[in-house]
Amino acid sequence: MARIDIPVSDSVQSALDLPPCAKLRIPPPSPLSLTLPTGGSLKAMTDLSKGIPTDCGASMTLMLQVAPLLAAIDCPLKILGVVGPLMDVLNALTSGNVIKAGEAMPKLVQAVEKLTPCLGLVIPGGSMLGFVKDLLCVVRASLNCALTNLRSVRDLLSGYQAQLGNADISDANLEILNCTKDNADAQLAAVSQAIDPIAAVLGLMVPLFEIAQLPPIKLEVSGMSSGDLEGLNATVTVLEAVVTIIDDVTGGVCA
Repeated sequence: MARIDIPVSDSVQSALDLPPCAKLRIPPPSPLSLTLPTGGSLKAMTDLSKGIPTDCGASMTLMLQVAPLLAAIDCPLKILGVVGPLMDVLNALTSGNVIKAGEAMPKLVQAVEKLTPCLGLVIPGGSMLGFVKDLLCVVRASLNCALTNLRSVRDLLSGYQAQLGNADISDANLEILNCTKDNADAQLAAVSQAIDPIAAVLGLMVPLFEIAQLPPIKLEVSGMSSGDLEGLNATVTVLEAVVTIIDDVTGGVCA
């Protein structure tokens, strides 16, 4: 095939020419880390599932780590804020300097007042109750997600078993059915892996239930098999029952 060169203007040629590699090169993300006041550090993580890492993506992963950290150390920091003023008052009292103790007392009172929101963690009906109910709403949403997938797998396997009993099934259709079962097995394994952490969270919440004066909620599910439709139906029933219990405990605030 003959090559034909078509003359174009300089401006068009400039637009068609590829830019030098230096302009196309993707800059590597800068290493980001945060030194913690308790020692150690948090480092930005690279999420390869979101494509080529960038400084923006790295900073966001670090922010996602910082937010729960700040929430977790809020009350401990307020408790530490009481230690200094408390020591001033105690030192003054032990030395018999009542005037100095009186002068230090206002700072101690201010530091203790800042602890008021944290007292709800141990006072029945306090902020712990709201936290537990909010957490149960998250658990409920996760359970409903697992239920949706589990019902889908159950219905898929039910259809598979019904079709498998057809004596006139062709080899091609049998291959399709076997492929369907393989996919159902994979989905069932994923659902099982999703249920285990939910049960674990409910187990870890037992002390929180006690503080909030709420009845504990347990989730116990036996192993699931694609060949046991009755077992899958039983698991669906158990998950639905737990969702109902959560609604009763939370007063339906999650619905």
